[in-house]
Amino acid sequence: MFDWRESPTFRKYSKAIDKTCQKIIKALHETGTNNLSLLAKKTGMSPALVHYYYDKLTSKNILKLKVKVNVVNMGLQPIEIIFKDEGMGKEPGLESYLKGIEYWRNIEKYYVQMDTYWHVYFNIPKEAINDFNRYVRNVSEKAGVRIVYMNTNPIDINPKPNVDWFNDEERRWEFKWSEWMDEVVLGSREVDFTVPKMGEFVVLDKPDVFIIQKLEEDAETSFKEMANEMGVTPPTVRYHYYKHLVKYDIIEGYEAILKLFPENISINILGHIQFTSRKNMNSFMASLEGKPFSSRVLANLEDNRATVYFYIPFDQIVELNKALINMKRAGIIKDCTMGLIDYKSKMEKSLPMNLYEKGSWKMFF
Repeated sequence: MFDWRESPTFRKYSKAIDKTCQKIIKALHETGTNNLSLLAKKTGMSPALVHYYYDKLTSKNILKLKVKVNVVNMGLQPIEIIFKDEGMGKEPGLESYLKGIEYWRNIEKYYVQMDTYWHVYFNIPKEAINDFNRYVRNVSEKAGVRIVYMNTNPIDINPKPNVDWFNDEERRWEFKWSEWMDEVVLGSREVDFTVPKMGEFVVLDKPDVFIIQKLEEDAETSFKEMANEMGVTPPTVRYHYYKHLVKYDIIEGYEAILKLFPENISINILGHIQFTSRKNMNSFMASLEGKPFSSRVLANLEDNRATVYFYIPFDQIVELNKALINMKRAGIIKDCTMGLIDYKSKMEKSLPMNLYEKGSWKMFF
């Protein structure tokens, strides 16, 4: 068994994860704000102390703040696709074709035993869905890959991880897989499976577009910084932010993205899981809340499937697999495949706001 204490990188991480940092992480989850002064009020700490510990977490790459953008209210449709490499060696490769679609958001190549897969997440203009479907099928033929899964209306769920499994006194993690298994089987909690619907439509103007761009690049960008770059006053930025983007549910708040283990001793895993019932899928999703190993789920209500992003230390891969196998034996899971993500191929892109103009998106495939 790998000894965490042998890793100098982990020792640096463990020094940052104390009880004060835990309070800040939980407050970030609860408030969904990028305002550290509000966090200070929530935690009962001084603003200076919150700034100190927040900087401590971000500088060690443990925490990153991300803006939550409601793309549906901007006229975009989320679509998730999994391609399987058929080994036909056609050129150019799939990655080149996918990057040619400006509306991709995430691309990951991953490996399941001896097979290679690509998982891709898009936000496509609603008017262009049919053209997009024809394009990706044409791409699959040219690139020598096969579409093995398409989720045309994924529900994006972001479980809020925390450090409850971290033993603060002994400075180590305690992975309680059996307790997690029991929590799933008992199914005492639920998650919101509401399919996103188009809200009140608003035509975004140039300041709105600029604000979204800047916050996707860096969620901590201040109104003052954006105002200086735009050549306007901070109250002008504040007005557009609250009266346009927040009022019409374009910006829904902020998420605390946590990377609780050092990269040199951890791995990204993509799980594709089918559940035996909607109830069991709900129970599984709810159980991920507060755990340190999962950050995102893309749920498919049509056939009770879900794509789950796991990030865990190397020495816990077998234990995670055992837990999932036990859930299958217990009748929670119907089928499950786990793939190791090629870290070098893991890509993420901001919304292509340069293609938005006067309430519509430019479409080309």
